[in-house]
Amino acid sequence: MSDDRLIEFTVRGLAMEPKTKNPILLLQDPGERLLLPIWIGASEASAILVHVEGKAFPRPFTHDLFNNAIEALGARIVGVEIWTIDKGTFKGNLLLETPDGRSLSLDCRPSDGVAMAVRADAPIRVAVSVLAAARLIAEEEQPDAEPPQPTFASQDDAEGLARLLERFAEMSAEDFAHEL
Repeated sequence: MSDDRLIEFTVRGLAMEPKTKNPILLLQDPGERLLLPIWIGASEASAILVHVEGKAFPRPFTHDLFNNAIEALGARIVGVEIWTIDKGTFKGNLLLETPDGRSLSLDCRPSDGVAMAVRADAPIRVAVSVLAAARLIAEEEQPDAEPPQPTFASQDDAEGLARLLERFAEMSAEDFAHEL
């Protein structure tokens, strides 16, 4: 039986996996006892980082456009839930409320959901069963090894942010063509 309780998380920062240089989204609970790493694509990492760092651009990015469309239709984002993990792939739902009070749940990649949630100042929640499954996968992949120490990039880490932005600048279109 799975545990469907949800725990609220916030974006702790972004990291780079040392070997592959793939971005990792780091979600942390308010008590700072749990840290959930989710490997994501570079474009989603950039979308999250741009907003978390408070950067402004003259034209909207895709997540900004989608958020603007939701608001223009009178709806609002009320959260994102990361509800399962299947064969190492996290799955989520973006939760919306329409002007007439209906609740909508849209299937989404957690990275896109988080990028939307940070823009709407909406909560990010993770099912307890996901935390248990993620831990089991990590233990299977590296039963005796220490987990890799990511290179952090967050609001309070200027050097890590510089490294992450430098890595993004070095990437080409081919870097986005593979499945993570």
